[in-house]
Amino acid sequence: MEKISVKIGSLTEQFRAVNIEPGTNVSSFLEAQGKEWSASVRVNAETVNKGYELKSGDVVTIVNSVSGGR
Repeated sequence: MEKISVKIGSLTEQFRAVNIEPGTNVSSFLEAQGKEWSASVRVNAETVNKGYELKSGDVVTIVNSVSGGR
């Protein structure tokens, strides 16, 4: 089966395309990228659950914690 392409990045990390097997869920994808699932993960700017099956063209964003400020 042909692989699909999704993008991953964060507010502090440039987005890059990754080819994955169809049917890969977001939790498995993150693990394969050396990242951990958290509530700060978005797919196409939406909150999704760990089991969300990624589709070609999806954009996975990790929203880093922001601290400090006034």
